[in-house]
Amino acid sequence: MQKDGSFRLHRVPRDQFRVVVGSLPENAYVKSIQLDETPVTNGMLDLTRGAGGSMLKIVVSPLVLKLPERLWIVPATGC
Repeated sequence: MQKDGSFRLHRVPRDQFRVVVGSLPENAYVKSIQLDETPVTNGMLDLTRGAGGSMLKIVVSPLVLKLPERLWIVPATGC
């Protein structure tokens, strides 16, 4: 692994893979995954056609919950 967190994989077989990112800080989540600017949906990476020289980009962001200034909770029957 490089200092910037990047690394290379060699001899990856042509197949489909599920991208799993572990050991994230408690307040972080995977914001996006892209293979050469193409979004990877549902974490499924399709390399059945090969991907030599491709770049997989995983963006991790802090989880931020921003609440409005005023928040009301009312019974559903009152809506």
